[in-house]
Amino acid sequence: MKWWTRIKGPKQVEVYRDDADRWRWRAVARNGQVVDAAEQGYSTKYYAMAKAERYATPRGITPVYAED
Repeated sequence: MKWWTRIKGPKQVEVYRDDADRWRWRAVARNGQVVDAAEQGYSTKYYAMAKAERYATPRGITPVYAED
């Protein structure tokens, strides 16, 4: 477990489309700083959502999904 997860933890996990038209996720802390993110872009929103949920669920966070 990373130290920031135990101390302040991410506020939310966002799924979004990047400039290359790929889907990604990122964890955002309470102060607005990105504390973790996908290392790769996904071709479909479904795969990005699945990865975001795998990250968020054990931490008790509900992912926030971008509009298509």
